[in-house]
Amino acid sequence: RDAIETDMGSKLFGNFHALGLAPRIEAVLRVEGGAEAHAYEYVAETVRSLMARIVALGIATPEGIDIDTLAARLRAQALAGHHFFFYPRMIGAWGSKPA
Repeated sequence: RDAIETDMGSKLFGNFHALGLAPRIEAVLRVEGGAEAHAYEYVAETVRSLMARIVALGIATPEGIDIDTLAARLRAQALAGHHFFFYPRMIGAWGSKPA
């Protein structure tokens, strides 16, 4: 599998301190649900952009994902179960050298 740090945002505070910096970190998170939510297309298009890698790693097959119906299936399941979607956290961080 690829070696990618998928949770660097949670590690920024400690990493900044380790570098001798005074961190300032802010984050936002969008939550969305319902029939008009854009989340279903967001997920489907994200999966579409990753399809070649998903298939190459053997995680799923194109037939198993059925990308052209994914957004509609996600929408139907979410509405049936009254679920909502958390978008990825967006984290901004900067640091300064203590005086």
